[in-house]
Amino acid sequence: MQVQLTALCATGRLPRHCSCWKVDKMLGSALISMERLEVLSIQCYLCRDPPNPRHRYLMELPTRSMREFYYYCHCTTERENVPTPFILAPWMASLTALNWASYAWTPTLEKRFSELIQDVNFLPNIDTLQYNNAGSCDDLLTRRVIRRISSTYYDPVPAVCRSPNKHLITRLSIPPQYLRELFDGSEIDKLRSLRHVGTLSFERNLSDPEENKVSTCDSF
Repeated sequence: MQVQLTALCATGRLPRHCSCWKVDKMLGSALISMERLEVLSIQCYLCRDPPNPRHRYLMELPTRSMREFYYYCHCTTERENVPTPFILAPWMASLTALNWASYAWTPTLEKRFSELIQDVNFLPNIDTLQYNNAGSCDDLLTRRVIRRISSTYYDPVPAVCRSPNKHLITRLSIPPQYLRELFDGSEIDKLRSLRHVGTLSFERNLSDPEENKVSTCDSF
C-alpha cells in the first residue's frame, strides 16, 4: 500500500483559529489503520504550534513493512528541544529508502540521530538516500551501505568520496554542477559499481510557455 499526503493550513491564522489540528488528527486516524503500508509521503504545510508538536501518530503506525518514507514538515520549528518522536518508531527498521527534507531537521534531532546511527540496528536496511542534510546524510553514507543517492539542491560529492562503501554505489542522480565536480576529480575511478549517473533539469521560459522544455542527462 502506498500513501501520499499533502496537508495545508487553509487559513494561515494562529493555531487556535484554524483547523490544522483537526486535519492532523484525521490523517493520523487514517494511517493508524494501515497495517500493510509500504510507501508513505508526507508534505506538511500546517501552521506552526511550537508548544504542541504534530504528527505524533507516526510513532504508532502498525506497519512493519514500510520501505520508503518521504517527510517534509513545515510546522517543525528549529527551537524544538525534543527530537521528532518517531525516529525510534518500530516501522523505521524496515525502511530501505529515506527522503527527509532538511527543513525538518532541528539541532536536537540532528544530535540524536548522530547518536543513533552508531547502533547497527538503527535503519539497518537503508540503501537509497535523498541527500538533503550534510550532517545526517553524511553519517548514513559513512555507516550504512547506501547504493542509490539522489540530490536536488545539495552537493553530495564530498560525502560520496569519503564513504567507505563508495565502491558499492550503483546510482547517482545529482545536479549538473556536481556531476562536473565528480567527473573532474579522481574518485570517479573508485565508484566501480556505478551503473547510472544522471540529472533531470527543467528550463522554464515564463514569457513563452511553448519553449518550456525538460532536458535530461540520464547516463554515461
